[in-house]
Amino acid sequence: MSFSDVPAKAWYASALSIAKQAGYYKGFPDNKAKADTEVTRQDAATLIASVFSLEPGTKASQPDVQAKLFLQLGAMQYG
Repeated sequence: MSFSDVPAKAWYASALSIAKQAGYYKGFPDNKAKADTEVTRQDAATLIASVFSLEPGTKASQPDVQAKLFLQLGAMQYG
């Protein structure tokens, strides 16, 4: 799964493909990632909430977040 505006040999192509396949990053209409644009705080917060499966109003302890981050990074690296 790749985005139409991400060259296959781009250094970030694999990570974006994994994020898309996992459902963390949906991209923009017309199957575009727009990876060459700045990430807003709102976009970053949405992505982080998606990765950690956070719902509005959810509170997680720091150890919970750290453990989930460790597991997610491992899955992305070896998945």
